[in-house]
Amino acid sequence: MWIGISLDEIERMKESNVKYIQHYYPLVHHRITTAQILQYFKDNNIKEPKRSSCVICPFHSLNYWKALKENAPDDFNKAVEFDDAIRDYPKLNNQTYLSKQLKPLSKFDFNENQLQLFPELIEECDGICGL
Repeated sequence: MWIGISLDEIERMKESNVKYIQHYYPLVHHRITTAQILQYFKDNNIKEPKRSSCVICPFHSLNYWKALKENAPDDFNKAVEFDDAIRDYPKLNNQTYLSKQLKPLSKFDFNENQLQLFPELIEECDGICGL
């Protein structure tokens, strides 16, 4: 399985947990960084792609949720529906939330100042969670 993790994300590399799949990281193998990828798009007059991630990933920052709400309201609404659906998940002692603030996505005031060093994701995402 080819996985598009760049050299500067090397800590996200993982071995496959099944014998019949071997992970291959071509960008790491060729020592290609995110900056080089972005320069390629610029040099070839290609619109810079947005970072990919799961809509319901619990590692998103508040800045990400705000951008999703403003730019992709249908996806944000799907995340809100999922967030509401997992609130009282069976066999868990506490309520469950997508946000690390333990608050429903639908209740956030995204107009508050939220400063984050990494606006897309918190660094825990492995990119291969299977969700």
